[in-house]
Amino acid sequence: MKLSCDRAALLEGIQVVQKAVSPRSTLQILGNLLLETRDDGRLGLMAYDLEIGIETTVAAEVDRPGALTIPARVLSEVVSILPEAPVHLEVDDRHVTQVTCERSQYQLHGLPAEEFPRLPQLEGGTTVKVSGEIIGRLIRETRFASSADDPRKVLTGMLTILDGGEIQLVATDGYRLAWSRDAIEGEVPSRMEAIVPARAFGEVARLITSGDASVEVTLSESQVRFVIGDACIQSRLIEGQYPNWERVIPASHDKVLVISVDELRAAAKRVAVVAREDGNKVIMDGSADGLTLLAKSQVVGQAQEDLGVRFDGEPITIGFNSRYLLQAMEVIESEEVRLELKESDNPGVLKPVGRENYICLLMPMGVAQG
Repeated sequence: MKLSCDRAALLEGIQVVQKAVSPRSTLQILGNLLLETRDDGRLGLMAYDLEIGIETTVAAEVDRPGALTIPARVLSEVVSILPEAPVHLEVDDRHVTQVTCERSQYQLHGLPAEEFPRLPQLEGGTTVKVSGEIIGRLIRETRFASSADDPRKVLTGMLTILDGGEIQLVATDGYRLAWSRDAIEGEVPSRMEAIVPARAFGEVARLITSGDASVEVTLSESQVRFVIGDACIQSRLIEGQYPNWERVIPASHDKVLVISVDELRAAAKRVAVVAREDGNKVIMDGSADGLTLLAKSQVVGQAQEDLGVRFDGEPITIGFNSRYLLQAMEVIESEEVRLELKESDNPGVLKPVGRENYICLLMPMGVAQG
């Protein structure tokens, strides 16, 4: 293989795919990037950790086609510090890559491309297109509620539903739940559900830019693929039964607080300083007179915030995890939020005022003070 390409373009391509490099695998080659010339004269780059694979292409002048794998960390560091000039890559029959850029020269030892695992072929499946702006917002509004590391593997994923002309995303870690939906381009012939790793959605959100008119999503029985511009993310689906999330959402409520998002977000951030010393517990006292947020710690002390609200119903005292409350408030973009409550041992439901396609549910904490 022998080619040259723009340094900035090559670095951008490396940065796109290297998030799928396996940092702890016992297979050495999974720490490498696959570089492979394409029939259209472009250079393809791919990383794959056997769960999630990311690939993209960059423009190149190909003198001799071929393929090779190179350690991702080394290649990324080398290209990032090269001068802003064309980068020349030449591979010999011992899988050594000569990297030349102006007066800089490196020899990097690689491994044969034939040893690099390939992404599974998607057979059948359903493909839809979603606005990049929409799917980016759906991910932002839900992914935070998924579990980063849980023995129940399904909780590290997000339930993805294609139904009619819309897409729905659901995430829960057992203590909170977030659900959001919006339109897709066209309609699917029948409802589809799949558990997509939250990490895969995180990579999708990372690669979406304002210039992406749409994201192509393909769901098959065992794989999901996202095409975003020149990049492609493919992931294995999570097997298992997702929790019955609809049953968790309260069917009724008799208390409603409507409050400024900015004010509640700021207040939650301030009381969290003390709340984190007491299991992140914040006590909310709501009535027609207003809303009080209270956090106590025998070690640190006490924090209290008093806020004006529009309140309907009997007074209530309820506890929530301040970190979960704040994370929910960080993704709500409306001016006001509606908090629906029933009893102090029932979940609270947050809804942006003026929208019916998003909710965040928070499980309560005990209100007894230490």
